[in-house]
Amino acid sequence: MLIVLLPFIYLGSNAAWGTIQLGRAKTLLERGEIGRAAAAVNIAAKSFERIGQIIRPAQPLTEALGAVAEIGGQAETLTTALENLVQSRQGEAVVPQSEDDFRQLAAAFSSARDRLSLAWLELQKNDSQFWQPLRTALEPLFEEGLKIVEFGEPLARSLPEMLGYQGERSYLLLFQNSAELQPGGGRVGTFAQIDLNAGGIEELRFFNESDFAHISSPLGRFNGISKLPDFADGARAIADIFYRGTGEKVQGVVGVDLHFAQSLLGITGPFTLTDFANQEINSENFFEVTTREVETDFFPGTDKKKRFIQALGEGILNKLFGIGRDKYLAVSRLAWESLEGKGILLYFDNPDVYLAALESNFAGRIRETGGDFLYPYDHNAGTKGTVWIKRSIAYRIFNTTREGAMRAELKITWKNEGTEAWPGGDYLNKTAVLVPQGSKLIEARRGDENVLSSFSAGTSKGKTLFSTPYKISTYITVAPQSEQTLTLVYDFPENIIGSADYSLLVQKQPGTVGDVFRFEFEEPFGYEAQSTVLQKVDNKLIFEGNLTQDLEFKINIEER
Repeated sequence: MLIVLLPFIYLGSNAAWGTIQLGRAKTLLERGEIGRAAAAVNIAAKSFERIGQIIRPAQPLTEALGAVAEIGGQAETLTTALENLVQSRQGEAVVPQSEDDFRQLAAAFSSARDRLSLAWLELQKNDSQFWQPLRTALEPLFEEGLKIVEFGEPLARSLPEMLGYQGERSYLLLFQNSAELQPGGGRVGTFAQIDLNAGGIEELRFFNESDFAHISSPLGRFNGISKLPDFADGARAIADIFYRGTGEKVQGVVGVDLHFAQSLLGITGPFTLTDFANQEINSENFFEVTTREVETDFFPGTDKKKRFIQALGEGILNKLFGIGRDKYLAVSRLAWESLEGKGILLYFDNPDVYLAALESNFAGRIRETGGDFLYPYDHNAGTKGTVWIKRSIAYRIFNTTREGAMRAELKITWKNEGTEAWPGGDYLNKTAVLVPQGSKLIEARRGDENVLSSFSAGTSKGKTLFSTPYKISTYITVAPQSEQTLTLVYDFPENIIGSADYSLLVQKQPGTVGDVFRFEFEEPFGYEAQSTVLQKVDNKLIFEGNLTQDLEFKINIEER
């Protein structure tokens, strides 16, 4: 009996100790004690390593914890870099960092990537039903971990250059007002220039669109940059406009939307605008106060808007650059979630970092795909009412003939939960949809009204673009406390659906928050469709969820 029990006692004792150390690591991390947290993770990894010698399915977890411990061992380099930005903004001296510091950090990311890749492969080898719950729990964690280290390695390698250790670097920070949604995210009326030198913030300046209204660039005008659905196009345009207006070149552009700022204040707490009646700005009133101050009592030629946005931006950045170690974990999590949800968009001239941003889908680009593609995006026509709009999207693929020809139906519904009072009122929206190149629009209805003649089909970014002109009569108009639905029906080009597998990429518009999304795929006549992530109901595969980030689906189609 002892021979049978001893392995389980040994296993249980190590699992318990490992779990205790992981709990301790979490507590230390929340307090900002990164070095001690890494040590606790390392102890946990050794405990689980002993478990893995007995139970093979525990080995992937061992590798994963080892990867975390490796990065944690070098995490002080990142912490020091952040604290240098904080301290320099507060007028304090920075702690110089060497290129070797960042090389070691990059090496830790590289080693962690190798260990997580090995852990992923080990996890895939084990197809036992008994361990399926463990595998199901670990798979998304490993996927997220791999994404983090694959982005972190080139970033760490490039930080000496990006932080200004190899000469001053300058970046533009765009404040995207997602309350006035446009194709590229929120409308950009104000932005900041941040100069970094030797690891610290050397200068921070604010600008308004009126400063550049007279500047013309072959890439576009300032008031048009938010209308470009691909962030790289808008970033290049504003960088060129800024250069033509000031003579200064920048090495990157970062877009940040209203939701990130609101959530940040939920972590850091409020701040006061002393020059604007000592108003307190917090996460609850952020949109209300901003809209009121920017849009009321404003006259062309006055500097009120610029002064307010500058005060607001300085308040937010002071909060960001003034966080203590106990807030690092929460702010880091918010930043990562915002990157994944396109609340933060990146464009850099550093090729390694920008390539990593592209591969991680942090760059706001129109993505390429060989299969089906869907990207509906809105342009709020001059109002600030997006905050009260709930948008839902229903996408259906169905048969049109017994020969198996397939067609798409897209329904977008806007529900206006606002009131008649300003800044509510009617929601006016110019909508557009990017679909596979060669698709043909068959029907277009706004409610029960036939609006096919209002839509044109063009080409953009290697896709077919269905859109309406900038004409109020063609806009989607949604009165307060009502809703409106647009239905588009179109045929695919022949290469999208046949007897081969079907894939779909649904792209999320920056500035939106969790649109309800439903996807329904009807089996072609004579074929059977299977998917690991879609629910099967009769002859249909169905997904119901939220568009918090881009979604991808793959469906296997086989002849019956």
